[in-house]
Amino acid sequence: MKFSTFSLVALSSLFVSAFSAPTKSVQQRDVFIPNLETRTAGDSAPDLTTILENLLTEVNSITIALNSTVASISSKVTSLEAEQEAITSAVQASVQKIISAISDAAAKIKTITISNASQAVATLSSLFSVSGQIASEIYTTLNSIASEAKLSLSSLLGTLGPALTNAISSLTSSITTVLNSIPSP
Repeated sequence: MKFSTFSLVALSSLFVSAFSAPTKSVQQRDVFIPNLETRTAGDSAPDLTTILENLLTEVNSITIALNSTVASISSKVTSLEAEQEAITSAVQASVQKIISAISDAAAKIKTITISNASQAVATLSSLFSVSGQIASEIYTTLNSIASEAKLSLSSLLGTLGPALTNAISSLTSSITTVLNSIPSP
């Protein structure tokens, strides 16, 4: 009995001394100063509307390039099968770029914080407008190309259909997360 009491005290003091051991000092911690973000006084994080407007501009440029590529393919190719294959590969390359642009925008949006409710209310109308324009631009372009090439959207996009849907869903989720973080007035 005496031995078990002694061992209980010894083990408890061992645990206490282990938890009270000093940690690394400030000089020993790994701090990589070159990796820290530096901003000047004029720099500010982009707001939600700016990110979405930049995404809309990028999506517009990709779809304009895609439309001109499809027009040039249609004028050069004589057989329907060869035209469909060429259009499908051009569309899939452009959709990859759109998915990448949407994913980048969603990642940027996840870092945004809105400090007050009045700032959020001011951006809501433009936010909905720009979001609708992005979705409309993508759908309208893909739908017109699919009907011109006599293909369905699923055969035109192939395996990129779910990836495009996931990217748009991620963008919507990021926007929702930012809007849900708005402090109440």
